[in-house]
Amino acid sequence: MVKNYLLLIMASLFCLCEMQGFAQEDYLESFLEVDYASDNAEARHEYLLTARIPADPYALNIAEIQAQGHVIKMTDGSLWGVLENNDYPDLIVVQTWQAGDTVQLSCSGHCFKHNKKMHYDMFNLRNGTKIRVWLEFVPPEAKIKYITEMNSRGTWIILDDGSKWSISWWQSWESGKWAVGNPIIIGKIYKNNNYFLINTATFAGKNVEATLDKASISSLESR
Repeated sequence: MVKNYLLLIMASLFCLCEMQGFAQEDYLESFLEVDYASDNAEARHEYLLTARIPADPYALNIAEIQAQGHVIKMTDGSLWGVLENNDYPDLIVVQTWQAGDTVQLSCSGHCFKHNKKMHYDMFNLRNGTKIRVWLEFVPPEAKIKYITEMNSRGTWIILDDGSKWSISWWQSWESGKWAVGNPIIIGKIYKNNNYFLINTATFAGKNVEATLDKASISSLESR
């Protein structure tokens, strides 16, 4: 309980320092890795970043914090559940988040499954804090990306924004089951500067690691 309150105070101080102009670094030199299975209490509670993550064209924006912090609704319509566990203060940290914040969905090299749900890291780019979430629901009217073209093996996919994604053969066993029209949410793997694609039409939101085509990167940066 004491640690939870300390985390809330630290997050508040971070926001205050930011308001006073004490900016953090604009990049993340090394991805913050936390071993969630570890018995190390300090590692489990290391939720405040020491550096700022760069903005990404596929970052999400918060529309509303619902159910006393248990659910986050994004402007694209997707709903994300916040992990509730006495060992991790996610519900304490999310109290420092607000509508309008930009957040980055991420994985520390791989996403992990718990209780049949895929869990992800979510970073708040305003105050530098992190929580763990799962994709709870994507309504049919959600304004997210979708597949417009793909090959039969699932080793490359083109989305409706024109971006082309390459997928390794050993992960194409999953993407090969996908189809044109499937809705996609995109996250970032900061450990290797790569991305992952979440197919929200699949059970529990199956995901694969994907590399964005260089021509697509140039196109996005010019927008």
